[in-house]
Amino acid sequence: MNIVWLHRYCTHRAFTFSHPFYRFVIRNLTLRVVPEEVYVVSHLVHHAFRKKRATRTTRSAGALYCFLAGELHQPIARNLDAKDYSRVVALVDHTGVIPNSYAQYQKWGTICHPGFTYLHYALNWGFWYGAFY
Repeated sequence: MNIVWLHRYCTHRAFTFSHPFYRFVIRNLTLRVVPEEVYVVSHLVHHAFRKKRATRTTRSAGALYCFLAGELHQPIARNLDAKDYSRVVALVDHTGVIPNSYAQYQKWGTICHPGFTYLHYALNWGFWYGAFY
């Protein structure tokens, strides 16, 4: 999984890109497995709860948690009001994800339209399949 993209940039905004092309390259540097909205929102929730209680989820298991990110992370809630939905969209607006309107979110239950997500995944997997074929 592309930890530079999902964890360092999307979740923690650890750096910026000087040009959108570089963001595109890093975003597609590996096979796409987890959508940004799934990883970012649930990872920020993880940090919020982890800070509130003393847990034993330490750095020693970090690689395992990253490896299992697709199984551990949850999609966003499907019943947010317009204000909360705009706050969630603000968490991923820097990633290049094209957000749904609030009406589209109510229909699909996602930040990004499923069609864009599936298209991006198909193109990403198609490129990497072709590169390694």
